[in-house]
Amino acid sequence: MEVDHAVPHYTVTAGVVWDRSSSRVLITQRRSDDAHGGLWEFPGGKQEPGESLRECLARELLEELGIEVEEQEPFITVEHNYPGFHITLHTFHCRILRGEPRAIACAEWSWVKIDELARYTFSAADKKIVTKLQSHFV
Repeated sequence: MEVDHAVPHYTVTAGVVWDRSSSRVLITQRRSDDAHGGLWEFPGGKQEPGESLRECLARELLEELGIEVEEQEPFITVEHNYPGFHITLHTFHCRILRGEPRAIACAEWSWVKIDELARYTFSAADKKIVTKLQSHFV
């Protein structure tokens, strides 16, 4: 009997959600009992079978924060190896169409200026998004 030792791969989306003035982005903190609990991230989650990246992002932001968004252009795609799995993280710029953020499936959320992102502890993959945001918008 052969055992497959392949590392699991997950396709994930995240939103760089801009406030109405376009000076701040929305970040969320993972619940303490989640993997990487307590770290901050750009909201989103795993793609379901048969779901497009944009459908995944819309579903995840509704489930996690209770917001409906308008996805705009893709921002960055990040490949990252975590212990035991690999992710491909697709990020999109977006704006809220309906709803106000609520901490439904996260510990908390915050609107943050790009130059303030360094004050937060992000997951390794999300640090790459922070770096690109800082190089483009600061």
